[in-house]
Amino acid sequence: MNIKNIFSQVLFIFTVFVLVSCGGGSGDAVTTTTGQFIDDPVQGLDYSCSSGTTGITNINGEYTCNTGDDVTFSIGPVTLGTLSAQSSFITPYSLFPNDTQAAVNLARLLQSIDSDSNPNNNVITLSSSQLSLLPTNTDFTDINFVANIETALGITLIDAMTAMSHLYDAIILNGGNVPDGGHLPIASAGMDLSVVVQNAIALDGSGSYDADGDSLTYTWSIASKPPGSVSFLFTGMNTSAPILTPDVVGDYVAQLIVNDGLVNSAADTVTITSTVSGNVSDSPPSLAWIKEVRVETSGGQDGGIAFDSNNNLYMAAESLIDFNGDLNAGYQDILVMKFDAAGDMLWSDQTGTANTDLVDDIAFDKSANVLYVTGSVSLSLHGQDVIGDRDIYIISYDAEGNRLWTIMDGTAQEERPYDIALDSSGNIFIAGVTHGNFDGNTTPTGRDIFVAKYNNLGAKIWTRQLQGDNWERAEGIAVDSSDNVYITGYTGSDELGGEVTNGSINSFIIKYSNDGSRLWTRLISSANSEYGYGVATDSNNNVFVTGMTSGDLDGNTNRGGYDQFTAKYNTNGALIWTTLTGGTLTDTANDIVVDSFGRIYITGQIGKSETGDIMDYVLTMFDTDGEEVWTVQNTPEYGRIRDDRGKHLALDSAENIYVNGTTYGSFFSTGDDASNKVFVARYNKSVAGGPYSVGGYVNDAIGSFTLTNNGGDDLFILEDGVFTFDTLLNDGASYNVEILDGSDTSQGHDCEVLSGGSNGDGSGTINGADVTDIEVSCVGI
Repeated sequence: MNIKNIFSQVLFIFTVFVLVSCGGGSGDAVTTTTGQFIDDPVQGLDYSCSSGTTGITNINGEYTCNTGDDVTFSIGPVTLGTLSAQSSFITPYSLFPNDTQAAVNLARLLQSIDSDSNPNNNVITLSSSQLSLLPTNTDFTDINFVANIETALGITLIDAMTAMSHLYDAIILNGGNVPDGGHLPIASAGMDLSVVVQNAIALDGSGSYDADGDSLTYTWSIASKPPGSVSFLFTGMNTSAPILTPDVVGDYVAQLIVNDGLVNSAADTVTITSTVSGNVSDSPPSLAWIKEVRVETSGGQDGGIAFDSNNNLYMAAESLIDFNGDLNAGYQDILVMKFDAAGDMLWSDQTGTANTDLVDDIAFDKSANVLYVTGSVSLSLHGQDVIGDRDIYIISYDAEGNRLWTIMDGTAQEERPYDIALDSSGNIFIAGVTHGNFDGNTTPTGRDIFVAKYNNLGAKIWTRQLQGDNWERAEGIAVDSSDNVYITGYTGSDELGGEVTNGSINSFIIKYSNDGSRLWTRLISSANSEYGYGVATDSNNNVFVTGMTSGDLDGNTNRGGYDQFTAKYNTNGALIWTTLTGGTLTDTANDIVVDSFGRIYITGQIGKSETGDIMDYVLTMFDTDGEEVWTVQNTPEYGRIRDDRGKHLALDSAENIYVNGTTYGSFFSTGDDASNKVFVARYNKSVAGGPYSVGGYVNDAIGSFTLTNNGGDDLFILEDGVFTFDTLLNDGASYNVEILDGSDTSQGHDCEVLSGGSNGDGSGTINGADVTDIEVSCVGI
């Protein structure tokens, strides 16, 4: 071989290599472009450059291609798309510029398969194991994309709103602009509102918007409501201005979510406070109706009243006769009745044993829609064996009158419960008298107070006895908003709970915690005698007790005989005030309730004869300072005029007042005036004149029109929305609402009085003694 030729060839090749490497002395060097894929930086995307370079995005989401290349991104076996390599960041929107839904689907997938399940830690590292499961035919534009991916990967994708919000934040953080279609819709549920219970009010979601200009759809719901609210009305829940009609007093929270056709907004809420009117007249209330029920018991014993959330009334009594198709079981039976708001009976149940059955009180759980009746029997009841001489029973009913369960409780001696109450969890509390040793407690003197707690299925939780040095009797029980328990009654003991008595018989009030710990005891005590019969609490957990006294009490002078007393204590047992009411004979207060504004109502009877056998039932209201505002005295007009007693009180959701008691006569000329009866009387809440509001809403009725009240307090409305204005009304006067189209309006309006009016055509007469708020609706036509 010619060595020289070989050397020449090698030299030639080397020279060519050098020339090529140096560009042959002409042309430009190759440059590269580094870009970034974000939804936070995405690590693990495959990419390929058109010049032939391939790679995987790094922890910063970066890729590198020759300048001028196109770059194609893939996720596992699925090609996402091709773009020009660029130094500015790339997002899912870049790959799907004309399909926001597909872009959001990609963002949902990327965030859902982050290997550390935390897409909010500034990097999304794709899970290789989940990438391998992606179907090769994955289509981000497919309407079934979510279902297909969740099935293939066995995961639940992050929701669209969260993914879109995450991507939005990443774009803004990196100094970019969110493309059209990439903005989240914003829900605005409006300002907090207040409305009188059982009146309609319009909510306002018109402040909701979408920066992309997309049309919105509305979805309203009730996020929370007051205890016992089960029959509120909420209409138009897919409009910007739904209508809420609350059924009980308290706070309702409405939630609004809007949708722009792609994703839901975050939820926004508004609180609607339902109240009763504070404009209560100083005049006595009007009697709406009285319902009599013949029972023929010698004592005419009633057993209390209660309301459900629909303002149906429940009443219990004792009966010696067959009743409404139910045969008497042998002697004095348990009778339970349900009435509608007009006083018409819906159903009754008479049940009992062959002996004397006593009914003492009832309570209704509005959340569970369950009625509880308590009393005592001396024989077995509903398959439950009697334990001693006389036992406690609790019977549970549903709202249709079906008995759910019955329990019996007691000792080998005699027990009687006199009152029943419920806490916020539906637990049952009863208080009364025992002659035995109840559940490990002892009765030193043969007659003692007991308090017992049961769950809503009747299982006993605890029992407490007071164990004074003489006899005691509990008559009333109440539970405050913190679920503390209060009892009242009277005692012959010289000392009670560390308190020393003054007279021969003294009233008391005792506070227990919900777990049965005695917190404090207070005596209501003069040099004579006091009997406590009723106890109630207000929204601030002040406690009120009522009964009768034959002495001078807390600086109040007795008017003669027995007077009614009412006393207010704070939650720590400090006396705030005491007041005495009544005449010069024997006057008794048996029950007490407090309305939502702290006004106090008591019922009982006042004496009309020295012998004490002629009495009228009375209803009295006090203001928050204990000043008597008014008293209603009622007596049967026919038959035997004697011994008519107000025994129980209750308020419905509108705070109309109901008195339950017994009568030996009749309130009606057509009544049976020769029998013993129980009665319930409804008194309509007396509303004062003065400031009150006219309000309403306008939907799709931009223009002008006027509301008038015979020429005064005109309101000129220019656009859609909610309106209110205040006006004055003398007590008992009439108010006429008239809606007039404005002269410059381009369209008509269909207006009606929603509440308070007697007509539905835009006008109505409003009685000032009954209505404090008028609701008007106007819709464009």
